[in-house]
Amino acid sequence: MAKSNRRAAKGGDIKMEHIKKNPYKFWQICAVIMLYTLIFAVSVFADNSKHEKGYTYNLDKLSQKAEKKIKQVNIKLEKRKKEELNKKRELEARKYFEEGNRLSEEGKDEQAKEAWQKALKIAKDPAMKKDVKDSD
Repeated sequence: MAKSNRRAAKGGDIKMEHIKKNPYKFWQICAVIMLYTLIFAVSVFADNSKHEKGYTYNLDKLSQKAEKKIKQVNIKLEKRKKEELNKKRELEARKYFEEGNRLSEEGKDEQAKEAWQKALKIAKDPAMKKDVKDSD
């Protein structure tokens, strides 16, 4: 154990002696350490700026995509709303049509005509034109 302590002490002394003999070596080591520190610092800040640019860029892209998705959903919602309204109108038109058939069979032609006209008015609505299904 005594030898290892001497070696450690000598190692320290040897290093100091080495630095004393060659002071430029000390400054070279310091320069290398500073260079690595500088490279590390620059890479950290450069990475942060890249992330910030990327973050901003990605945020802009995200915003654009979100706006596009909102427009798509609005179109779907509007279409669904029209379809639901047209289904209600179609059911109403069929109801009037069936009522007109029933009234006609009962001999109430004037009332049947009014019911069929109501069905026809609903069926001829431009919003319904695409969605009205042919009845049997």
